[in-house]
Amino acid sequence: MIKKIIFSTLLSIAAFAFCHSPSAFAESPPIQFSSQDKILIIAPHPDDETLGAGGAIQSALGAKADIRILYLTHGDLNEMASIFYQRKPLLVKADFLKSGRARKKEAINAMSVLGVDEKKLIFFGYPDFGTLGIWRKHWGKVKPYRSFLTRINKVLYKEDFSYGHYYRGDSIVQDLEKVMLDFKPTHVFVTAPFDLNSDHQASYLFLNVALLDLQDQLPPPKVYTYLIHAHKWPAPKKLDMTAVLIAPDHVSGNRMDLSWAPYLLNGDQVELKRKALLEYDSQVAYSKLFMFSFVRTNELFLQLPFEILRASSLKPQNREVEYKILDKYLAVDIHLLNPLDEISALKVELFSYKKGASFASMPKLNLRLFGNRLLVSDGYRRIGRSGILYDLDLKDKRVVIKVPMALLKEPDHLFASAQTAKEDISLDFGSWEIMKIEP
Repeated sequence: MIKKIIFSTLLSIAAFAFCHSPSAFAESPPIQFSSQDKILIIAPHPDDETLGAGGAIQSALGAKADIRILYLTHGDLNEMASIFYQRKPLLVKADFLKSGRARKKEAINAMSVLGVDEKKLIFFGYPDFGTLGIWRKHWGKVKPYRSFLTRINKVLYKEDFSYGHYYRGDSIVQDLEKVMLDFKPTHVFVTAPFDLNSDHQASYLFLNVALLDLQDQLPPPKVYTYLIHAHKWPAPKKLDMTAVLIAPDHVSGNRMDLSWAPYLLNGDQVELKRKALLEYDSQVAYSKLFMFSFVRTNELFLQLPFEILRASSLKPQNREVEYKILDKYLAVDIHLLNPLDEISALKVELFSYKKGASFASMPKLNLRLFGNRLLVSDGYRRIGRSGILYDLDLKDKRVVIKVPMALLKEPDHLFASAQTAKEDISLDFGSWEIMKIEP
């Protein structure tokens, strides 16, 4: 009884510390589950689901909610894990497949610890460290993505949901749509678009294309993002089961409309999460302290509503990157934290979405600014300036790029990202965001 009182007190202190932390956004209503809910957890790699949502998974099961865990990849390209765990580097295709099957087995064991039946696990088997590359260039009739090391271009795990599917964006979106139409989730948990890991960003992007495609066929689920990789986070990197997991300052940007949904865990849930992580032998072998730093008294989830993009003036605001509609142009107004010198590159990516049109057929522009030279491509195809204007003010460290809306094919939603080689990823720089364009 005394232990329960002590732990309850610690939870209260943790909740107070989190809600009053200067790095936290305004607190949102707590997440709650019922027996009517259907919970879909999307993990780019085996172990992400436990690191980011191991406590939420336990609570969903305790509420008798139905649950599915979807793994986008097997995490089979983790060279460091292979060296530490298997005592050898990954050299040939068979090595990668063996690594992938080992990580799948670890996921099955970890979920068994949390109480999730193997039948509730869905493995896609797409390429580890390759899904953002697929997102950027491999859609429609172009050649599928081919893994740099394995030279594999389709899912080879025979028991996987996506077996035989080529490494294309269309394949991933279609697989996600099939899962969601069949399961009809009420809550979806997915990695954040400002996560440092490229597969984590891609998971968020593919999910939202699928949700836009299904907006007339599926009641919209509540979508929560969770963060795994950020600079110097979590801190400290060690096991402290009474510590609070606090959001990092440097991903906050200036979007104060956002709100974290803190999820408090009780002592039994914290301990079970620790035990589940221990099932990931291959990862614990080289990153045990990092993994255990997620075993805290709470988990963090953030809802990211689409920003509304409408006609406006070019008056600068306080954001590092701002997107605006000016006449017949999309203006990308970038405020550099450091000067853009001759050896620096600024990259802006603009992917169009339009209801009723195939996403594969819509523009996927990549704009790269080297000093005063602007290079523009659409996927693999170089398209020249194509009416794009830009103004570079080195004194004010400001760049404004204007892209004709006609070149974007008049989208109703826009997936966008801007970054320089010098910037850390934040909610503005380096991160992807999705905007709804109002007429």
